[in-house]
Amino acid sequence: MTRPSSRRPPIAVFLAIFTLTLAASAAWAKDGHSLRDTAKQLVTAGFAGDLAAAKKLTLTPDQMSALSTRELDKAKYEKEVDEHLKDLKHAGPLPELRIEEVVYLPAAPTGKRKKEMVLAVVKPIFPDADQTERWQIVRGPFYFIQTDEGWRLSLKK
Repeated sequence: MTRPSSRRPPIAVFLAIFTLTLAASAAWAKDGHSLRDTAKQLVTAGFAGDLAAAKKLTLTPDQMSALSTRELDKAKYEKEVDEHLKDLKHAGPLPELRIEEVVYLPAAPTGKRKKEMVLAVVKPIFPDADQTERWQIVRGPFYFIQTDEGWRLSLKK
């Protein structure tokens, strides 16, 4: 007896999703760095307390304004970025990074986004499982946006 095809999507769908995810996670930005490289650089700099190096890998206020339809208070945004990066210094041992997903977000001029973008969700994995769980509860994953200058950390999804 054969199963109805409506129960499971064809294997081609799974292969297509896997291929797209694999290609996106290894995506190279125009600056020559992959998403994984950029995430590792940012986390390494942040955990070491090198705020200047970490800040270079975050969205600037101008980049954020170009993406979002919401009004942005640049001084407030800069303060949020600085506080977020300072918190990384006290986060503990350097975690491994796992790329959870990379998604294409279409433009939504009537919503939150002015133009299309590629968003990546990167989850830190610590040697201690309890620390990983605490991190996810308190901070959640890192969100990276692909820009013309390369992958950049976004404080907002």
